[in-house]
Amino acid sequence: MSETLREWLDRELRDFEPVWKSFRGRQRRMYYIWMAAAVAGMAALGFGAGYDWTYVLRVHLPIGAGIAVFIWLCVLLTSRAATMKSVRKSFEKALSALSPSDQEAFAR
Repeated sequence: MSETLREWLDRELRDFEPVWKSFRGRQRRMYYIWMAAAVAGMAALGFGAGYDWTYVLRVHLPIGAGIAVFIWLCVLLTSRAATMKSVRKSFEKALSALSPSDQEAFAR
């Protein structure tokens, strides 16, 4: 990759980083909402089906907590994989696939 293209990429990623952090923050808040909704939804399903509150606490609440833990594990695994370093690596790989003349035209 040429130096001008590398400088262009540095500028673009510098501008992109605040947007990325803002997006990740909003996404993180939504995870907690979905986890709480899983627990509350399973409890509501138990009560809606007409079960006794002891049965709901014994069966439906742990199932909802299990779903919430599954959501948390998915979030944990994907958040570690999606970093600015991996984004930069993906951009560099895609840009290096271009021919040198296309790289120069792209950097302008």
